[in-house]
Amino acid sequence: MAAGKRGFRELDISVSSATPAKDRTALSHYQNLYFVAVGPEIHVYQPQFPTQKLTSNPVFKLCLPVTEISLPGYINPESPHAINHLVVGDLGNEEIVVAACDDGDVISYTTRSIGFAIGKLEPATEAGVVPLDYIRPILHRNVRKSAWGIAIHKLSRLIAISANTQEITIFAFALNAEPSSSNDPWDPTSRTYLECRAQDREILLQGHAANIPNVSFCNTEDDRIGMYLVSNDINGTVVIWRIWEGYFKIYTPQQIALAHGMPSRGRRGWNVLCLDPRSFRPVKNGQEFVGCEPRTWRGAFDISSSQLEVTEPPVPVSRLQASRSADQVTAEDLDDTYENEEDDEEDEMDFHIIAEDASSHDTRPLVYSITRDFNNPADQMAPPIPGVMPVSTWHSHRAVEHETYTVSVPFLVLTTTDKDIFLWSPSATYPATATHLANALHQHPAEAHLSWLEQFSRLNMTVQIPELGIVIIASQAGRVGLLTLTRLQYSRRNSQCAFRLDWILPFKSQEEQGLRPALPLLGIAAGPIQGQENKQDGLDRESPWGLGRSAWKKGEVGRRYRLILEYFDRTVLAYEVGRRAEGAEEVLVF
Repeated sequence: MAAGKRGFRELDISVSSATPAKDRTALSHYQNLYFVAVGPEIHVYQPQFPTQKLTSNPVFKLCLPVTEISLPGYINPESPHAINHLVVGDLGNEEIVVAACDDGDVISYTTRSIGFAIGKLEPATEAGVVPLDYIRPILHRNVRKSAWGIAIHKLSRLIAISANTQEITIFAFALNAEPSSSNDPWDPTSRTYLECRAQDREILLQGHAANIPNVSFCNTEDDRIGMYLVSNDINGTVVIWRIWEGYFKIYTPQQIALAHGMPSRGRRGWNVLCLDPRSFRPVKNGQEFVGCEPRTWRGAFDISSSQLEVTEPPVPVSRLQASRSADQVTAEDLDDTYENEEDDEEDEMDFHIIAEDASSHDTRPLVYSITRDFNNPADQMAPPIPGVMPVSTWHSHRAVEHETYTVSVPFLVLTTTDKDIFLWSPSATYPATATHLANALHQHPAEAHLSWLEQFSRLNMTVQIPELGIVIIASQAGRVGLLTLTRLQYSRRNSQCAFRLDWILPFKSQEEQGLRPALPLLGIAAGPIQGQENKQDGLDRESPWGLGRSAWKKGEVGRRYRLILEYFDRTVLAYEVGRRAEGAEEVLVF
């Protein structure tokens, strides 16, 4: 692990860049590229191996284009084009970086083109920092209000964006240059769907009654066409969408809490993930299963006491140091950013437990609209699409099916609130023990200089590492938890899935040494360490995430990932995450 502080010669940390948002850092899985959102720009770094040290200046700077100069912002009107969320993921055979901005703009570039541009930089260029005027985005659209959630579906080439319109916009890229000879050239339920979508589409999903901070696709081979999307709104309501069939199912926060044997606390919803059942690692006993002696209620596990089981790393960290500089952001710099924010106090919520099973909630029709080409100017209305039913017909056609619809999905769902983590299954397809970790990373610091971070206590950052069976969850207050996804086999046919809290970062010893700044997290990023990145071409698609099963299993015990935590003052803590080569269950953090 490593820690350090880098400064910027012309550092300008504006109010917008210091305002709570979602994750604003990301790592490429194919190249040594680290992305950081700074206001309306993306700064690109190339971390040094093995310390992951960053240079003072980025090697490249993306100055994001603007759809319309006069568009307002939600968080900070003085910087409306500031980036709220930054995500890197695979879209078809290309890796892309997607930025969601406060004015509603959504911009995406391929990481291949960024890496190529960096390779073409002239040595005489000032610190290699130049505007990317000659690199064209593959997507630049506006979703009308502040954009937040980002999800990318690899095989079906979809990008989903949630916004403060309380709507989700899906950008579906064309998959073929020529329409199929099928009678219905755009029938997502057909077996030839992935070969027949010949035009870009824009799909609008409406069903939430509050702002939507996060969305997640079932991004595996079990859902090649991108049928399933899961979203979580700020009220804690989770919606599972069957996009191409035109309907969805709602799970209220009361139902989710009841399934876990606890009262609904009225906390805000922040993150949601679709988890591949194959990424859950088999274990032998209850201790390995959930990491503690859990409290149980009708099969639900409360593993909140597992925090007491978390220990220090196997290697000392006393040699680590983090320097400080005069441009460090302080608590006072951030205090003024909350005057115009929506009030987050929990006592405004008045939720009551609903005495019903979560699977019994009514399924409602999807408000569904489609435009033909999302690369057309916004003021041009696309003509009707052949083969797609009008909205009114769509609803009536599905009305009877809604009444008897039973959810059966190929994934498990993990959701987070301000302080709690929930794992649950929407169906019996993949049995999951309803697992709940309360106050997962919550802290009551004795130091006065840390107490102000309580206002940032929200689990709003997540990263999956499927081949290691790990989910990384961070609170913007400054702490990060590493969860191992586990599966306990009771018999040949019966098993249950859960998770175990293995590590909390920064380590206690690091905090005691003052390596953790008294500031919120800007973002967390994870990717393979240098030399172990994915290959850009020739991916084996026999199993999820573009890896053959044999390569996936090899990665489980051989490949290590780097995890970078970056704070608002640009302090960086870097770690390596992996498993023992002999296949031990322990997650190693270096």
